[in-house]
Amino acid sequence: MSRTDAVWRRVARGAIVVAALVAVCVGAARVVALFSGGPLGVVPGGRLSGPLATDQDPDWSFTDTIQTIAVEVDPDDPLSVTTWVFTLDGELHVAADFFNPWKTWPRRVLADPRVRLRIGDAIYERRAVRVDDPALVERLRRAIADKYAIAPDGVASRIDVWFFRMDARDAESPSG
Repeated sequence: MSRTDAVWRRVARGAIVVAALVAVCVGAARVVALFSGGPLGVVPGGRLSGPLATDQDPDWSFTDTIQTIAVEVDPDDPLSVTTWVFTLDGELHVAADFFNPWKTWPRRVLADPRVRLRIGDAIYERRAVRVDDPALVERLRRAIADKYAIAPDGVASRIDVWFFRMDARDAESPSG
């Protein structure tokens, strides 16, 4: 075996070891997040922990200074994620971009719109409604770009984004 071959074999072994360590760390973070009461940064978690907010329909303008919140979807098999939050015309919205092709929570919301939001330490029970009106989607894109200082003509303006309005739950409806 030549010296060059030996070097490449060592590099390949090292890359495999690094990849295995990364996989173990990501897996461990995922397990911890599932049992920690919510997501850990970008690592999804399970059921959100925290007290229910006493006012389930507040003036959402308090979220103007909050960068991210935790969203829990699928009450039967809870998954929680971290996402951006913003208001438009007094209504609370969250965004789901598809820059990450493995993102599943938006489609799970379509199947069951009951969500729970952890904003600060409080839990809000809401019903997620996907916004698909093109004119309103454009207004939402501008609102989120303003809050998060996103260039209106940059790469973010071309990413597929779903917006969900966070409505009050209808107490009488099993899905609401």
